This record gives sequence, C-alpha cells and structure tokens, in this order.
Amino acid sequence: MAFLETKYPEWAASQSLESRQELLIRGMKQAAKHQMQSPKEVAAFLEYLVKFGEDFEDNPKHDWARKILKVRNISGFEKISRLQKKMPI
Repeated sequence: MAFLETKYPEWAASQSLESRQELLIRGMKQAAKHQMQSPKEVAAFLEYLVKFGEDFEDNPKHDWARKILKVRNISGFEKISRLQKKMPI
C-alpha cells in the first residue's frame, strides 16, 4: 500500500488507514477475478482503482476499461497491458 500512498498522496490523505486497507483487500479480490496474479499486475490494477475510482470497470465513463476487463480469453498481464496502452497510469 505504501506505493499508492507515495504516488497518490492526496488520495492517501483523504482516506483513513482503515479505508485504504479495505480498498486494498477489495482491489486484490477484483484483480483476481480478472486473472491478475503477479504483484505488478495487482499493483497496476490498484492504481486504476485509486486514479479512476473503485467503479471504474463498471462506470460508463470508462467504457474502454470495461471492454478490456471483460475479455475472458486473455491473461491478467495482457489486460493490464491493454489498459496501460489505452490509458497510462
């Protein structure tokens, strides 16, 4: 979680420690649903949650993310790669 607090200090300051820990747990579960398993994949997914909001994958405003994350026959690594090509973090 320290990398998120360092990269997004305003976010970290606006959240309690408990809220940040809960986001981490929820985010790890969401990442696993998208076949993201390596620490780098999970960390990147968590950054998207912080930057675009926890609902970014379902938010019509971020339809590009939903389309990428719903693809079932690609790896978590490939999903993160596609997300980063479309919207670098």
